[in-house]
Amino acid sequence: RSSTAVIVATTMRRQLLASCVWLCIPVFADCFERGPCVCLRRLEFGRNLGLVVQQRLNSALRSFYSRTLASGLQCCEDCPDDVLVSDHLQIDLYLGNVSRDTLPEELTLAAATVDGLARKPESFVIASAALQVGGGMVGLFGDGASPSDSHHGVKERGVAIGAVYAAYAIMERLGFASLHPLEGVVMPIQAPEEAELLDIGLQVESPRWPVRGLHYHTQHPLELTDVLQGFDVPMNCSISCEGQDPEGCTQCQEMWADMLPSLVSWFEWSVANRLNRLQWIILGLSRWGALVDSKERQDRFRRICGMMHDFGLACGAVIPVADMQQHGWFMVNTKDPWPKQQHDIRQRIDWIAEAGFDFLSTESGLSEFTHPTDTLMLDLLNEFALYTNLTWGKEASVKVHCSTGQLSKSFPDPRPQFEHLDPKPRLNINFLPTFAHPPLGIMPHTVQPFALDDDTNHVYGNSNFSDMFDYMTYEAKKGRRKVIWYGETAYWVSVDIDVPLFLPVYARQRVRDLRLIAQGSPIAGQVTFSSGWEWGYWINDVTAARASWNPQAAAKNDSAALRAVVRPALVAAFGRRVGSRLSAWLTDVADEQLQLLLRGNVAAFERAECRADAGSSNSCKSHHEPIRDVVATSPDDMQVVSISREQAQELFSSLDANADKALFFSEIKQGMSRLRQAGVVQGWLWASDLLAGADGDENDYVDEEEFYLMLRIHSSPPAVSRNLTRAETSALFRQLDTGSQRGITVSRVDAGSAHDGRLHFGEIKKGMKALRQAGQVSPKQWASQLLREADTNGNRFLEEDEFYESLQSRPKRSLLTGLAYLSGWDTWADIPRLMNIHMTQSDKVLPWEWSNPSYSAVMPLLKVLAVRTDKWLLDFKPVKQELELLCNALSASTPHCKVQRKLLEEIEHATAMTKLRAQQVLQIYTALGPGVSAEQKAAQLIKSRETLESAAKIVRLREQFYRVPAARITSWRDRPAPTAYRFGYLNAVSSLYFWWRDQGRAEANSLVARRSPCYLNRMDPTELAFAWSKNRMERLKMILGGIPRVAGLELGDCLAPPPNGFAFPRDL
Repeated sequence: RSSTAVIVATTMRRQLLASCVWLCIPVFADCFERGPCVCLRRLEFGRNLGLVVQQRLNSALRSFYSRTLASGLQCCEDCPDDVLVSDHLQIDLYLGNVSRDTLPEELTLAAATVDGLARKPESFVIASAALQVGGGMVGLFGDGASPSDSHHGVKERGVAIGAVYAAYAIMERLGFASLHPLEGVVMPIQAPEEAELLDIGLQVESPRWPVRGLHYHTQHPLELTDVLQGFDVPMNCSISCEGQDPEGCTQCQEMWADMLPSLVSWFEWSVANRLNRLQWIILGLSRWGALVDSKERQDRFRRICGMMHDFGLACGAVIPVADMQQHGWFMVNTKDPWPKQQHDIRQRIDWIAEAGFDFLSTESGLSEFTHPTDTLMLDLLNEFALYTNLTWGKEASVKVHCSTGQLSKSFPDPRPQFEHLDPKPRLNINFLPTFAHPPLGIMPHTVQPFALDDDTNHVYGNSNFSDMFDYMTYEAKKGRRKVIWYGETAYWVSVDIDVPLFLPVYARQRVRDLRLIAQGSPIAGQVTFSSGWEWGYWINDVTAARASWNPQAAAKNDSAALRAVVRPALVAAFGRRVGSRLSAWLTDVADEQLQLLLRGNVAAFERAECRADAGSSNSCKSHHEPIRDVVATSPDDMQVVSISREQAQELFSSLDANADKALFFSEIKQGMSRLRQAGVVQGWLWASDLLAGADGDENDYVDEEEFYLMLRIHSSPPAVSRNLTRAETSALFRQLDTGSQRGITVSRVDAGSAHDGRLHFGEIKKGMKALRQAGQVSPKQWASQLLREADTNGNRFLEEDEFYESLQSRPKRSLLTGLAYLSGWDTWADIPRLMNIHMTQSDKVLPWEWSNPSYSAVMPLLKVLAVRTDKWLLDFKPVKQELELLCNALSASTPHCKVQRKLLEEIEHATAMTKLRAQQVLQIYTALGPGVSAEQKAAQLIKSRETLESAAKIVRLREQFYRVPAARITSWRDRPAPTAYRFGYLNAVSSLYFWWRDQGRAEANSLVARRSPCYLNRMDPTELAFAWSKNRMERLKMILGGIPRVAGLELGDCLAPPPNGFAFPRDL
């Protein structure tokens, strides 16, 4: 048994001399002045709850229902004489597989119902009954079943997790809530009424999916990262440095054992929200020496897993096979001989299994964006899965990432929709597990708030996640392997939690995902990818956890489903009126965030403002007048002259040797020199190109109208692009649709075929010069970028409609989503954008990009964001007022509103920060807009700094209430350990890093601030990717610092931040 169980057993012997205890003290000292006197008369536990759960439940109940525990105490003895017996409420509570002999007759039916749950693993029964005629006494019962595939460690404890779920379901009906994973059980504001308890009746609940878990991403420097890695803070520290070399000794700030209570709170929260497994990634570097695989670390992992087993939870480890990024403890060097790689995999699995973990997962590739050969990667995954499953009898799985652009050379995509194609498209390398042995489960993963059917604005190169959804469903329906959905509830770094932004839209879209999946994708369940809980992000994890038990598939829409999922937890914590109001407010905000932050749909909100401000003369003026894109073409491309219809007819007649009103290929070929001399076609254009583009009716000759149309395309104004007509675009499409040659960068599939009505990559690449010279694309745009942006259905080629839409100079919705503008923006958003490679967050129009066709729509979006975020905050005030009315009606001496006030204050602060961020972004874009005077710019930037100061005050206040020591998650660390980051996950919030970086770019007080993408870089890219040491990086930075700056760019800034981080505004 774990040490936790030993401690609990001793405590329980002292507290529970018999299986029944009497807790008969009034709920509040003056409850009899306010209403009925409520007491817990009888409390009985069954063994299948386990000792730890019994102790946690007993402790919470005693804290609320009594101040002392004395034998022989009469129920409600402190109630005054004028309180009638009928006003007393006495509760008998039976949790777990209690003895049927002690169970009241009124609850025996409920107990018998439990016997029928054998075929419904993890299901539970809760029941209530009146125990005396006339009321005043209620009996409550809860028990449940074990899982069908209990892991060994859980079986050893004898804990039936269904019974644990039942116990916490009863607790929730009594008003005990579990909202923040590190907050502990929230005590009720007031005792329940008899009618509310009797409404329970007899209820049976079963999970929608057997797998319901949470992945705590310890590659990020989160609240529990250090303790889950088995390390003190900082790692490899000393309790005391007295008598030691000060240079070589680091004194511990926190000891590992002292952080364990936080884990207990998390585990209890997990079962209260009906999860059955937790997992985290194991970190490790060779430079850590013996610490990485020490027996002490293994023992600490074993103890953590034992604590989880006490709650009935399965304990999982993620160990990368070859993925080197972010300090993952990868198993193999892919350059080693195969026998060595095989040995290393088995050795690592042995070590992890002996540490007490119940199931193992891994990562594919060398990183999210790189991979070894596909055949080697498949061999590695098979070895991992087979050894884990066959040798240790444990479950194995692999994450399927949503990154794009990596294709298998050896394996085609086997999905049915590609069966008719020859050749079949190459397999996305992330889908390689489809060819692995069945013991390897898969965990399809998507990022950020986007649902499976949302447009994703090309995040990680995806137009949407429909391909991931399709692959997941394909694997699930095959039934060869376990499929676990792997969405997330926060995206650290830079997008949301470390700005911070309050985003209940995460909760909404996780519910939507599960409702979509429930319609026909037979997966095994969900594991939520979690990256921190402060600033209200616990709401997203509570919602995701509960939706994996019941996604409310029958609800009329996603909004109703979200409300139904989250409302019971909020009602338990805040009472019926406040909880209902809060759940409605959260749903309304999430609905608006879907429209504004993910879809950029401002039209409905603009119309609402028009109606509200109808008296204003310009209140309904359209904001969407297009701005043409200025294309910086070279002088060599400006030689084509405009031509009139009459001139075109004259040229046509001079080429028409047969005078038959038709130009055939031979006539066009003979006349090309004349056309070039006339300056109406580019020198690079061939006769075959002209015929292919102009021959709209495909009759192998060009008539006068087609000839004029073709020349008009090539004489479009060189400095300013214009929108081509549908006919002109069709002609240009045909000109490009001529096939291309295979080569190093163009595969057989990507080369395309002539006149097949599709533009493949090779054809687009070949035709980019024509597109540039027609003024339709920027000289800086690559063929791959055009294909990625225009291929809306993800089939890897352009159809004519897609081609037409891609050339229209109009605002792009993908650049106009609110989240892109409120999110943080740093070096690692700037550099991929400059290089035209996949970004890990949504792109946007930067404040100085006035010529972008989407610029005209940015300010309307930002203005609506500023208005709506302010309204979210105003609408929240009645929720707080409702709580104050409730709390003020209770005794002034009761402490039970303290936690509830704290939780609402956190939501209020997070919403206020979102409002202030919207204001700051609007102020910066206003300051940098076209035609803004120097005085106006300065005034706006002063306002922006004032907004920053207001945000800083909220942050300082909020940091006092973090659930772990603030230094653990906000400080700048001397070295990146145990994660690859030198800072805690809320360091950017503490310093308002993203806000200040935006401010510095806007103020542009230096050449670096104005031009360098590496301005205020805080990341060590090679530490993140290859785990180079801090000293090695800083030496390289020193060498590069000697290289002269080019265009304001100092290469060293891109490679490593200052040793002690940044101080603002000093470092702007």
